[in-house]
Amino acid sequence: MLFRSLHQGPRSGGTALAMLHAHVGSPAGVFRAPMTNAIAALRALPGITRRSAPVERIVVEKGRATGVALERGDVLGADLVLSGLDPQGTLLDWVDADWIDPAFAREVQAVRSRGVAAEIEFQMNRDPGFDDIVLAPSLDDLERAYDAVKYREASAAPLVEAHTIREDGRIRVIAHVQYAPPEGADALLQSAVAAIDERFPGFRDSFVEVAFAGPAELAARRGWREGQPHQAELALDQFLWMRPCPALARYRTPIPGLWLCGQAMHPGAGVQGGSGWLAARAALQGSA
Repeated sequence: MLFRSLHQGPRSGGTALAMLHAHVGSPAGVFRAPMTNAIAALRALPGITRRSAPVERIVVEKGRATGVALERGDVLGADLVLSGLDPQGTLLDWVDADWIDPAFAREVQAVRSRGVAAEIEFQMNRDPGFDDIVLAPSLDDLERAYDAVKYREASAAPLVEAHTIREDGRIRVIAHVQYAPPEGADALLQSAVAAIDERFPGFRDSFVEVAFAGPAELAARRGWREGQPHQAELALDQFLWMRPCPALARYRTPIPGLWLCGQAMHPGAGVQGGSGWLAARAALQGSA
């Protein structure tokens, strides 16, 4: 099993570790972490007065983070600021450059966050005949699909993971397609449709509408830097104590009072809530 959204092929170094990492916290024999109600539970918590308030910058006074300034002009003071945004966005976009050492800024800029997957949604006029499918004939096919994206080309035989949703009288198929180059949406879409149609004849003629989102579109719509949903790739050199880089390995930033808690931090994607829980514990211990 290849870890999702990883800019590596199955024969690249470190992918076995990424596969094992994806199993952490999953029941025996389960290859995907179970669904959770964490988002609904967090939204129901009392005492939170601001939601979906876009941040303009992190306020730093006398070298210490003292709060956040919102786009509409409000400033929220805080003793601790924990950011779930990626490190580049937090430290290079939201913090004034005067507070960031140039050598440290270069290290943060070097964190790799390349998106390699596309999401395709098909509106169907009939049932496609499957619930969940994974189309990846062999390791050789996966490696060739990765070879294509290395040269910024669309994979002729991509990895396709598709899920059928039946609700309110509508039928949709959501497909995760890997590997996706920055350009070449039409070619990748046709490859994905051909792969599904080969195993489920008639699929090509069964959808009435299609929405394609490659790395660039996912970056624009969801704020994923370069279209990478996990903020920092889970490659061998951005793993464990080096996640996302040695200077940030313990959630603390060079600015006192400012901590990172997003998926770019250890243990990263695949361990639900792990980064946030460990970052909160480190911040509370560090401020005690």
